[in-house]
Formats: sequence, C-alpha cells, structure tokens
Amino acid sequence: MDKCIIKKIVFITETSFYERDYKRFGIDVLRSNGFEVEVWNCTPFLYPGVVEDVKGADIVYYEHYFEFQKMQDALEKIYKLTQDVLVVCLIQYRVNSYSLFRAISKKQIMYCVISSVLPFSIKKNGSIMEAILNILRKTRDIEALKQSLFCRVPHKILGINPASFVLIGGAYRANDRRDMVGSQTELLFIHALDYDIYLEEIKNTVEIDNKMGVFIDEYVPFHPHYPMMKVPPFSTPEEYYPPIRRFFDHLEDANRTNITIAAYPRSRYEDHPDYFGGRHVVKGKTMELIRRASFVIGHCSTSINYAVLEKKPVIFITTDSLQRSLQGEWIRQMASFLGKGVINVDEMLEIDFKKEMTIDEKAYRAYKNAFIKKDNTEELPFWQIFSNRIKNLALTKRQYENVN
Repeated sequence: MDKCIIKKIVFITETSFYERDYKRFGIDVLRSNGFEVEVWNCTPFLYPGVVEDVKGADIVYYEHYFEFQKMQDALEKIYKLTQDVLVVCLIQYRVNSYSLFRAISKKQIMYCVISSVLPFSIKKNGSIMEAILNILRKTRDIEALKQSLFCRVPHKILGINPASFVLIGGAYRANDRRDMVGSQTELLFIHALDYDIYLEEIKNTVEIDNKMGVFIDEYVPFHPHYPMMKVPPFSTPEEYYPPIRRFFDHLEDANRTNITIAAYPRSRYEDHPDYFGGRHVVKGKTMELIRRASFVIGHCSTSINYAVLEKKPVIFITTDSLQRSLQGEWIRQMASFLGKGVINVDEMLEIDFKKEMTIDEKAYRAYKNAFIKKDNTEELPFWQIFSNRIKNLALTKRQYENVN
C-alpha cells in the first residue's frame, strides 16, 4: 500500500462563511488534530449577482478563508493542491460546478461529500422520461430539468472520480446520482451536523416552560436559496405571515400559551416590518429554545431534529401558498414520518391541541436512526470522528486511478 498522510483539509463552499459555519465545520477540532484548514467560497462565480443577497451580519474573517470571484481562480488553486490534501465538497454537483469536480479528479485529489438526508430528500429510481414529466408537472423549471438530466450522466463519462468518502448523518443514504459514490467509496456513518450542537447543549441545565411554544422559522418569503436557484419564493410575505400570525393568536388564546420565534440563522428581521405580531424573535438559540419549550411548531426545517432528540411534540403547519409549492409536499412527508398530520393555517379549522401534544415514540426513534444518528455509532463530535478516520490514512493505488 502507498501511504498517504493527510495534512490539510479544504472546504469548498457555495455560501459566505459565518460564525455558525466555523463551528459546524469543526475548524477548531480539525486544527487540534493537526490539520491545516482552509475554506474556499465559490459563491461569486457559481451564483453571480446574488452574493449580497445571501450575506449575513455574522461573517467570520478566518485567516485561511478565500473567496473566489472567477472560476479560473478556483481552478488554479485546485491545480496547486498536493495529494496530502483532502477536499470536503460542500457544493452541489451541478452543471455550474462540474468544472471544480473535474479539476479535483484530474489532480487525483481525495475528496468527500456529506450526505444529509431528510424524509423529503428520499428519491425513487425511475426513467429519464418520468423525471422529465415530474419536473415539468411540478415546477415547469427548465433549469431544474437540465440539472436532472445532467445528474443522470454517469460520472465516469464526464471524467469525475467518485468520492473517497461519503459522510453520512443517520442510517439512511439517499439513492441520489449526485452523491458521487463509486465502488471504492467508503461510507462513513457519523451523524447529522446538528447533533454536535445537541451534544454541547445537553451539558447545560434548562427549565422547561409548560406554557411556551417555539416556532422554527424558515424565512420562507426571503430564503437566500431562491436567488441562488433563480426561482421565485414559495410564498410572498403578504401570503405567508398573516395566516401564520392568526394561527399563533388562536393557539395562544385557546391554550394560554406563548409562542417564541426561533429565527432562521441567516434571517434579517431587523430589516423588515414586525411580521410576528410583537412576539419575541431570537436568532442563534434554536436548540436552547426547543429544550425550554413544551412544544414546537414548524414546516420542514432540519431543526426539527432537535425536537426529535428532545422528544418534543411538533405541530406541522402549512398555508395555501405553500400547498401549491414543492414545500407543501415536503412538509407532508416530514410530518408523516413522525406520525403527524399537517394543519393548513389558512383554513383555521378546529385544532385538537391535546392530540397535537402527543408523540409517536416509535416514529421518533425511527426518525433519529434514519436521519440524525445511526444506532450504536460513536458519541463524539462529527469532525472528531472524521479526524480519527483520516489521520494516517492509507490509500491503495486503485483509489488514485484516473477515471480516464
């Protein structure tokens, strides 16, 4: 075997670098394990014209953070990498990012991807024609159609090496043509990145407020992915916030509860009118709020993971406008997996609050195993498990074979 000692980890991202990303990427953990760590932001050329729309106020100016304005600059940086580097690809495998994956493959650099799956991420195999008809029926989006067709082209034909590792949260692995898996790819079952926050938070003692509910905000009308994906929002502020507010009013009046808003991490509600009727809006403390609350309200955010881990009942809600979008189906699928129904707050039907406060423990356990943390895996931080596997990594020559 040829011995390859990994000395540097390079994250390639398609978002600006925030304080929460510094923690989620485990920069300090990786450095404490002896790795150099760089972060490369490719947003400016992957999604030109939308960079300012997706930037938040808590950007971290990490000394080894690089932002590339042109594809050629990123490619030149890749071509200078040596084989003691491992790249963590946090960019989607798309038409616009193909050249980056191709350059990594030509240099025979090891890379890994993260498989983060939720119930609505589960994809079924089908013919190309079925995929075309499904996309056109749901979105009439030519860009999405082009992307779907592109992902069906075998990686080898396009000169893309499979990933050396897929870092998996939970036991379920999506059957997705973008997951870059080949015969030599190692599946490393770790856990969802949010589980690290849970491990830290449970060290603290909290007092549960039996009259407090938490709404997991998704910044629906303003989510930064809309301009990046060149699609209109699933709902406008005028369609979305008024029925949400009325639902909160009804819930609070009928059950003597108080709803606190766990704001989306990259939201900027300070730049908007008061959309939540004077309710307390808190950013950056979603896990803490869920631990304190007696119940959770949400759509289909990954932060529902925290409610599952804390065994908190979840009230799933939708609106007329969301029902007409892809998100309506996503909400239904997530709720169904947890044994719950979905309340359309535009209809304001009678709500059995007592029933909503129950949980299906079997469903919660299955959800945790499938999407958060596989049973009997290590109770260590995500990037510590990763580091333990990568340190003194030995590779066979076959793993370095060029696809050409």
